[in-house]
Amino acid sequence: MSSMPVSNNESNIINNIELIMLHEFNLILNSSHNIDVILQESALKIRDIMQSEGCHILFSRYLRNKLKLETAIHDGGKPFPAGIDETKGISGLTFESRQMIIVTDAERDPRVTPAMQQYFKHKSMASVPIIVKDSVVGVVVVYSTLPAKYSERDGQFLMMLGSHLGLAVENANLMLELKKAAIMDPLTGAYNYGYFRNELETVIDEKKGNPISLIMIDINNFKSINDTYGHLAGDYLLKEVTKILKNNVRAADTVARYGGDEFAVILPGAGAEEALFIAERIELAVAGISFIFNKCEFKATVSWGAITTIDNKVRSINKMIDLADKKLYNMKKIKKNSERNNDTSTDKNC
Repeated sequence: MSSMPVSNNESNIINNIELIMLHEFNLILNSSHNIDVILQESALKIRDIMQSEGCHILFSRYLRNKLKLETAIHDGGKPFPAGIDETKGISGLTFESRQMIIVTDAERDPRVTPAMQQYFKHKSMASVPIIVKDSVVGVVVVYSTLPAKYSERDGQFLMMLGSHLGLAVENANLMLELKKAAIMDPLTGAYNYGYFRNELETVIDEKKGNPISLIMIDINNFKSINDTYGHLAGDYLLKEVTKILKNNVRAADTVARYGGDEFAVILPGAGAEEALFIAERIELAVAGISFIFNKCEFKATVSWGAITTIDNKVRSINKMIDLADKKLYNMKKIKKNSERNNDTSTDKNC
């Protein structure tokens, strides 16, 4: 974009060009709901539109009231320098002031971080806030090796691009939250029953001769815990057990709340021995913790049942769940008498 004075006719031409650029930019914003893709493609397009050597996009969506570098695009793929706080200098000032900043001589401007200027060798900069619904959510920075590259008009157009980008990121975040709400249990943060069944069916269909294991897990004497310590304590225990499950399975495994106080873990590629090891590790982890809620301390244990299949005989998800459940309740019967009078049932330690 040019920063030279223009006549009225030339101004109309530039306005039309800007409309085309804005349209093309919005096509990029609407092409994906993946935030990382949106940011990467937007940075490339902004760099091209502004005829810049580089573009940095910073957002505060993860750190409230603090900036975080989300993506940085440079000519030649130059990496962002290590050890430099990108949220200081011009970016930080833009975020705090809510105003655009145009730098015409980066070598002499005291607001520019010297290490950044020495690294990128830029002579001019334009930095604008990303404002969505009257809130500053981030900053867009472009820079050039040419002095006085950017005008006030360029800054205004860059602010327009930033506002469109901010709305796109906000919408993508909303879509992500809606998708999560559809598949996540709101109390525990584990996957919900519907997702579990779909995932198990998918894993069975795609197993291609590899073993699949399923562990069904139930909290022993959960009703007694609710009756003794209250339902909020029961909710707390469900959330804590979910954390233990997630910490004791593999990255590829799926932890789901099956219903009530029962959980399910899908272990793609895990044989019987590995499934047994993981189930026992979960059992020991739960038993080894003293749970504390509202100054009340109590213990909890779990029962479990595991099933593994590597052939085509068990292709029904209902059959797998049924077989694992039967093993679970067999273990539960064995444990019932020994746990009848322990801390998880009648004793209240508050």
